[in-house]
Amino acid sequence: MGTGRLEAFSDGVIAIIITIMVLELRPPHGTELADLRPLLPVFLSYVLSFVYLGIYWSNHHHMLQAATRVNGAVLWANLHLLFWLSLIPFATGWMGENHFAALPTALYGIVLFCCAIAYSILVRVLMRQDRPDSKLRRAVGSDTKGNVSLIILAAAIGLALLERGAAEHGGAADPASLELLRDVVTSVAASGWRAVNVDVVIAAEQPRLAPHIESMVRNLVAVLGDDVFVSIKPKRGEGIGAVGRSEGIAVWAVALLERTA
Repeated sequence: MGTGRLEAFSDGVIAIIITIMVLELRPPHGTELADLRPLLPVFLSYVLSFVYLGIYWSNHHHMLQAATRVNGAVLWANLHLLFWLSLIPFATGWMGENHFAALPTALYGIVLFCCAIAYSILVRVLMRQDRPDSKLRRAVGSDTKGNVSLIILAAAIGLALLERGAAEHGGAADPASLELLRDVVTSVAASGWRAVNVDVVIAAEQPRLAPHIESMVRNLVAVLGDDVFVSIKPKRGEGIGAVGRSEGIAVWAVALLERTA
């Protein structure tokens, strides 16, 4: 079997992946250049993924041009590569929407790492059914660049996860704020009431709150009590108003109380 149909199919899938990514670039509601500022992380993540996909498309094209035969194993190895490439739009969108927060960035790195593994498998499957002196084997050689890229991606994933751990355990809450909350809880309890549920919504463009939500909830539960349900939901300003322009932060908090006596 020749490589023409396999190359055409793969080209079509990669083109669809790029189209899905660009559709995630939502235009802002405003008409000023400042309204584009919140979209910068999303655009940068798109550019990064576009470059990655371009590299894979170019290498894939040259590899199949050098290959002479395609069998069933090659078809499945190619589908394996396309599966991981098809996850790039999701990982790109999550990372961009959360301004390169640690966990979305780590997931993005994991997807790229799996793409690299899948590409290496495809290369080896193609070489296995080719001649020992084939053009493909001479072009790939020892594949030093591929092996180095795997090491770099693995290190980047580890660093992103370490940064997430540091963000969760390194940022202590403001002692004065917690002391004020303790005074409020004591005053409410003295009046015969207790908190049952606390819902908080925080609207902010910067800083990114998602990596800190768990530690914020723990800090509140430590003061309010383990039997109090605490929910903190971050949201963005979507380019609207002072919050959307990164000029302020808005917070809404609702507490459900019940009588204790």
